[in-house]
Amino acid sequence: MLILVHKHRKGVLFLNIVIVGIGGVGGILGGKLALHNSENVNFFTRGETLEKILSNGFEFRSNNKTHIVRPKMAANDPYKIGKADVVIFAVKNYSLESAANQIAPIIEKETVIIPLLNGLEAELKLKETFRLSQVLGGCMYLSAFIVSPGVVQQNGNVLKVLFGDSNLTEEDNLKKYSGIRDTFVSAGINTILTSDIENEMWKKFIMISSLATVTSVYMKNVGELFSDKESLDMYVGLIHEIVSVAKAKGIVLPLNIEEETLNKASAFVPETKTSMQLDFEKGNRNELEALTGYVCREASKLGIDVALYKRAYNKLKIIA
Repeated sequence: MLILVHKHRKGVLFLNIVIVGIGGVGGILGGKLALHNSENVNFFTRGETLEKILSNGFEFRSNNKTHIVRPKMAANDPYKIGKADVVIFAVKNYSLESAANQIAPIIEKETVIIPLLNGLEAELKLKETFRLSQVLGGCMYLSAFIVSPGVVQQNGNVLKVLFGDSNLTEEDNLKKYSGIRDTFVSAGINTILTSDIENEMWKKFIMISSLATVTSVYMKNVGELFSDKESLDMYVGLIHEIVSVAKAKGIVLPLNIEEETLNKASAFVPETKTSMQLDFEKGNRNELEALTGYVCREASKLGIDVALYKRAYNKLKIIA
């Protein structure tokens, strides 16, 4: 059985980690890892973000503190980074295929790949691209946004990473991937390694899909959403619809998943806006297909009525 070991120093496991995409998710995760130990963290990015990092370092703001870090390497050329032990994909869904092709030269059979994208399709797509590598399931709870190229701001204190191989037992997951988990934990990142990752990803997707959809339809932040009966009613209805789809697919969910989802969303800072909402506001490319369209398509296959999702999708599709 493969045990990931890049090198040891004073009893600490070091891995050559590559963060692909330095936006909200990649920026906070990569920033915290680099703050703890910049010697094993690389940023794969481009454009103004890369220029800013190379000239001034990467700035991230978290827990009322501002940090500036310099990763081991920041580049848009994978050969400058070298062989990757762990690759974290933190790009938008519409950029996944392009990013995977660009980073491919440094991904080998032993490389562990963890997608932390919004949505549920990234793991399968990466498994099709990297058939010989170890592609795990993963998700992340975080609210963060890009302030400017090379500068990322975290909203609130919610930061949690979950990952694992659903085809392995808990024991085998620990044997193979505890080094990655421990690396994250040592950087102050709440991290859970689990074989139940498919169900965990669905729990996250239920929240982010319904929340991104309703905030984009009404263009309201979380605080405004919960203060307005019409938008809140739609949110509750969307949660019910997506839970019905998940259950039809055989996903095991807590009995109180709908209440739990509402509570998680209400815990965000009131000013929080979802990334899809921000993309719609700015006229950027967005993840409508991955977050809203996916639910409509899966429901259609299963013969489940998701009238609210369809209404939201059709409205947003016009302006996407």
